[in-house]
Amino acid sequence: MSNDRDGFAYMAVQPGAMRVDPPSWVIPHEYAHAITLHQRGNVSSPWYEVTANWFRDQYLGSTYYKYGSTIYGPTSDFFQPIILNSECYFPHMKNYYDAWPFLVYVSENPDHMTGLGMELMVKMFRDSTDELMFDKLQRISGISTKDMLGGYARRMVTLDFDRQSSYMSYLNELLKDSANYSKIYTTLESTSDGWLKVTDAKAPQQGGYNIIPLDIDLSSETVTIQFQGDSSVSGADYRVSIVTKTTNGETRYSTMWNSGSNSITLQGDEEKAYVVVCATPDTMLDLTSYDVNAVGTKYPYQIKIATSGVINKVNNIALKATKSTSYCSDWESINALNDGYAPTSSNDRAHEVYGNWPQTGTQWVQYDFSDNYTISQCDVYWFADGQGIDVPKSYKIKYLDGSKWREVKNASGYGIVSNQYNTTTFKEVSTKAIRLELVSNGSYSTGILEWKVFGIK
Repeated sequence: MSNDRDGFAYMAVQPGAMRVDPPSWVIPHEYAHAITLHQRGNVSSPWYEVTANWFRDQYLGSTYYKYGSTIYGPTSDFFQPIILNSECYFPHMKNYYDAWPFLVYVSENPDHMTGLGMELMVKMFRDSTDELMFDKLQRISGISTKDMLGGYARRMVTLDFDRQSSYMSYLNELLKDSANYSKIYTTLESTSDGWLKVTDAKAPQQGGYNIIPLDIDLSSETVTIQFQGDSSVSGADYRVSIVTKTTNGETRYSTMWNSGSNSITLQGDEEKAYVVVCATPDTMLDLTSYDVNAVGTKYPYQIKIATSGVINKVNNIALKATKSTSYCSDWESINALNDGYAPTSSNDRAHEVYGNWPQTGTQWVQYDFSDNYTISQCDVYWFADGQGIDVPKSYKIKYLDGSKWREVKNASGYGIVSNQYNTTTFKEVSTKAIRLELVSNGSYSTGILEWKVFGIK
């Protein structure tokens, strides 16, 4: 891709890069360069490549990613070099083609900062000032680079952007290789005075971040982190957040801070907790992006972790239940009901599913427990394959009272929506067994990807 002396962009493309089914990823990247040139702005190298890959990901995330009547989008690209070198500054030779998730944060504006969003990207591409990208975005938006970086870094824990499920599928593949864990996550070292200190190898450089898994009791009421940056490093500053992930896949965040203590209140449904530390120095330097061995200024820090209180935690007790059903197709599995899988859609065939095809009418699935539990909520993720299985017409939740099955009272929910969990809450019941009675939708059978039951002893 290049341009003539009048600034008109053109592309000379090898036939091998012109695949149409599925469409080539080369063309949208190079076409993005043409779009950038035609804005008459100043996007300096290496951001020239960063923005082109951001453009391409926008294309992949749309229904324009198609050939004929076959629509391949929305899907996404990935940014493995950023994930595996998160402590490095960016753009760096190790990551500069893949430093675009920062621009995903800026353009999607998930934290609703006035001044960020897609309009900022348009203004940036048309701005002719020869300026460091971080400074340009700060000037145009009125939002500090520090807050942009801090907001971006903490969302990298669960890749909490619009196409989270697509990004997470790539991350989960990386984590299948145990050698990647220590690259993606940071383990701190204990000091003699009770602090946990980042190692020199993992200390973040400007814009770099660490994700620190917390080994804490998640039945605690509050998590408190005391943070202390290294003030001996000139211009050092940080943005720190506590991040939790729930059993339903929701991500929660503390407020950002840069020194002293901050806390987050747990709600009882968390399965993981982290601290995210991003280096946000007072001055962002124009560092080389073409030396793979280059190392920017490192910004060390240390933390202390404390928990307090205990909450009466309501757990997904389905994970320990014994399953049974009126009918399960031979090629499906009742084990899918409570294996802890996180579905990505109602037609997610990447894992086992429960289905009762070709049965219609009323069918049931049931959990039995070894002890009595107090239960007040069920979450159901329906399976629907667009063929013989669909969401039910209706259903009821029943519990075993002695030897009789009784419908729960004051039920709110009973959703039959595809591609999400359907939550139903109801008046607490004490029981050793609970059942879903499913009424099929006409000639369709019914199916379930995951059924959660929340209760306490």
